Amino acid sequence: MKHLCCLGICLMAVSLALASDPPPQPFEATYALQRHGVKVGEMTRTLAAADNGEYIFQSLSQTTGLAALFYKVRVFEETRWTYAGHEIHPSAYQYHQSRWNKVRNVSLEYDWVTREIRGTNGDTPWQLPLRPNIFDELLYQYVLMQDLQAGKRNLSYQIVAGGIIKTYDITLLGEEVIDTPVGKLRTLKLQRQKPGSHRKTTVWCSTKLHYLAVRLEQVDDDGKVSTILIEKLRGLHVPLSDAQE
Repeated sequence: MKHLCCLGICLMAVSLALASDPPPQPFEATYALQRHGVKVGEMTRTLAAADNGEYIFQSLSQTTGLAALFYKVRVFEETRWTYAGHEIHPSAYQYHQSRWNKVRNVSLEYDWVTREIRGTNGDTPWQLPLRPNIFDELLYQYVLMQDLQAGKRNLSYQIVAGGIIKTYDITLLGEEVIDTPVGKLRTLKLQRQKPGSHRKTTVWCSTKLHYLAVRLEQVDDDGKVSTILIEKLRGLHVPLSDAQE
């Protein structure tokens, strides 16, 4: 289940939003977390606008049913940002994971006055220089949606995690029509492979749902497969009937 919760980190993404682009469309998407084809949990993603001008993207993953009896896991993430002209300015990120009696907390603050990223991983503080186009592990997932919608196909992102900057390179594999609980959807199929590892993540983004990720598959180093598949969707101002093939 640890890997399933990490899958949520890999879904969706955002880089730069053009000034002519419409504001982000609010939505709520619910996904089934599957291991070996069996549902073991759920993930809910929501995007909303706050009264102070910030946008808030949240993710909640947790085991359900029998899986929760044997391995109880809950992961909550939240990222906040504003727009400064053409640029996305992250403001804060938080991550909370609980597994039985074990808890892990991560927080980030982006200070655009001092140009610093200040973070804590548990009780360990750290800081890094802040420059444009550095995103946390949740915000970058919204950026991908925006970049794909803008026609961008050369997809590479600078991600701050654990006090270091990582590069996530994403490869476009082509188009594919897939069956989902919300209907048959035309998607772009993307993949990211961890350097020096057999572990890879494949994601399918719906071309008619603002490139929302509707399916994700992760293959671990040991060959185990975990999947996230959309079950329900509200928002995005796109009737699901119009998005289906």
